[in-house]
Amino acid sequence: MSPGELVLARARAFESGNFAFIYESYHPDSNFRRMFPECLAYLKYGEEVLKGDFRILECRLLREETTAASAKVMFYLNTLYRGHHQQNIEVGYFIYDVDCWFLMTSERGGAERFPEDPAGIGWG
Repeated sequence: MSPGELVLARARAFESGNFAFIYESYHPDSNFRRMFPECLAYLKYGEEVLKGDFRILECRLLREETTAASAKVMFYLNTLYRGHHQQNIEVGYFIYDVDCWFLMTSERGGAERFPEDPAGIGWG
């Protein structure tokens, strides 16, 4: 699975409540895994906080740059959290380890700061 495919798979996992997949897609050395060192703690958080309250309405890949060991993927997210719509452009940073890609970290910014057609956004 490529980094871009992993982004889309993670979006589908959020929608289906597959929080174990989300957890496992993070690199073991990521800050996320430091915050949730045990999968069960994140599964509980997902069930109690995210499931039903957080929805991904659209996830669209905008740009992907991959080397043998690392990648960055820019994508657009349209989400609904507790009744509030939010549109973001996010960049995920991935590393290749143990024969697959893992998310290490990401950065996000509100889509209102970007052009109407996010497909034209560069890495800048």
